Amino acid sequence: MIGRRRCRQRLRQRQRRPGPGEEIGNMTNVAIVGAGCAGLGAAATLLASSNAKVWLFEALGRIGGRTLTYSAALPVDLGAEAIEEPGTNPWAGIAELLQVETTPVEQTTTYRIFQENAWASEGSTPAIEFVDAALLEGYTARRASPNLPIIGSLKNWDETPDQMVSLALASSPYGPIKESAEAWQFLASDMFRQEQLAPNDDAEPQFVTGGVGGLVAQYADHLKQQYGERFQIKLNAPIGAVDCRNGNVTLSTGDVFLSDYCIVTAPVGTILQIAFTPPFGEERIAAYRTMRLGSYKKVGFRPTTPPNGEDAIDAGILYYAYDEELEGSWQYSWLPTDETVLVCVASGNFAARLDRMSDEEVLVALRRLLAAAHPNGDFTPLPGADQAPAVAISNWSAQPFIGGAYSYTSYDGGPADDPAPLAARERIAAPHLRAYFAGEATWLANYGTIAGAFLSGGRAADELIQERGLPGPGQ
Repeated sequence: MIGRRRCRQRLRQRQRRPGPGEEIGNMTNVAIVGAGCAGLGAAATLLASSNAKVWLFEALGRIGGRTLTYSAALPVDLGAEAIEEPGTNPWAGIAELLQVETTPVEQTTTYRIFQENAWASEGSTPAIEFVDAALLEGYTARRASPNLPIIGSLKNWDETPDQMVSLALASSPYGPIKESAEAWQFLASDMFRQEQLAPNDDAEPQFVTGGVGGLVAQYADHLKQQYGERFQIKLNAPIGAVDCRNGNVTLSTGDVFLSDYCIVTAPVGTILQIAFTPPFGEERIAAYRTMRLGSYKKVGFRPTTPPNGEDAIDAGILYYAYDEELEGSWQYSWLPTDETVLVCVASGNFAARLDRMSDEEVLVALRRLLAAAHPNGDFTPLPGADQAPAVAISNWSAQPFIGGAYSYTSYDGGPADDPAPLAARERIAAPHLRAYFAGEATWLANYGTIAGAFLSGGRAADELIQERGLPGPGQ
């Protein structure tokens, strides 16, 4: 952290701030706000392709943002848990560079359904297929309109039981697991655009030994070792203000850091908590308010006695079960890199309700459901070998400086042909004088992913380098 006195002395020494391209021959200081995947993508590009000295400011006390592996003993990723589309995902190359082992995994879906006073596993049911067809019909009809949700009503299911509706929504490709928002909440045309633009290399997702969060933190260490003094990381350093006229950033303590440019990667749910000078225009503020952060809940632990026989939870299968008391469905499976660990995920509105409960209440409810669905198992969490807490539980909604999971575009109630919500991601990616912007929400091809976050940081850094004429490394 740079104190006020030192900042003022430096300011007096600089008689005039250089204009675009005038930093040539001098090292350019770039401040990056946020040390998640987007911030590291921006830092890696600046360090490799320019002479910039990079200062990474992170509000939390750790690297990773919305990627976080609980612990080495319980390697549950509370954020992103796999490298999707590894043929085009930069994190697959980073894992190879760092010699981090990955495991390709293909998982199938099974529903654990309670009917006629008994639990059974089913590949699907006519009721689930009915809901799936309704979702597809709504998506197909609405995707040409820039401002319509996937479906029009939550009650459009005839006499379909709540259990089947919930299971279908939880497992739907238009639903919550990947986008962290229930299917009816985000725009059909936005999803369709991503479907057209997103990479599809047909490769199986790769699970990372030690967790995705561990990989991200290891990559930050790698950059620090490779670039030394050119790369500075400041943890526990929340930014309160950004002066877009000159690139300076002000910490919440009031300390000012003088930089030539700034790249902001804060999540869309918290970015308007930063004071920008000059302030954003009305259209950009409206775009930020259109973007929302959804919810998912993750719980990971080692059961005392895994169920067996007909009640077994088999490896390589994603199970879905409906909690009638809490009115929501959980997805659960064994962690592919450690099949003694059970990872359970809830999403969307159900996860948002769980986030308002205590961790103990969530665990009690989850264990009750699992014990009912798999009666011959004991789902008491085993204690950790190091006596650390034996249960990993996420709550991104309550995480300071984050405020939620991955982004989605919300239906704003306006006319179907209103193009503003669809344009929101592009508007929040536009530079604002000397401030540039990145983050998974700004990457149209695959928002809501660690790949999109990293690539958006690289794009913002490339824009800065090209537009401002930054010299190459060592110049």
